[in-house]
Amino acid sequence: MGVYVDKLNRWGWHLYGRAVQSCHLWADTLDELLDFASRVCLPSAWLQGVGKRGAVPHFDLTAVWRESAIHSGARELDARETVTSWKRWRKGGPCFQAGGGVYKEGREGERP
Repeated sequence: MGVYVDKLNRWGWHLYGRAVQSCHLWADTLDELLDFASRVCLPSAWLQGVGKRGAVPHFDLTAVWRESAIHSGARELDARETVTSWKRWRKGGPCFQAGGGVYKEGREGERP
């Protein structure tokens, strides 16, 4: 099981009148995400995507919150890994194999 963050990006966020970068924090399960968020003191009101068809439950984080998440054990993913893991989550499986690798698309039913 795991908790993940993607790269910082400009998604149109503005704080105090200036543009800031942000990223996403998600996990293999909702319980894992909520437990991790509690440990790093993320406000529960920031949780997004729960109960929305096709959405992956996640938190949007600024750079400071991202660093806190990484220092607390969140795994950094590149863009390809992020897309693949979100697709796996939507299909009901964990984002990653037990050995740490991304599941290969198109190989349904194969689990470690």
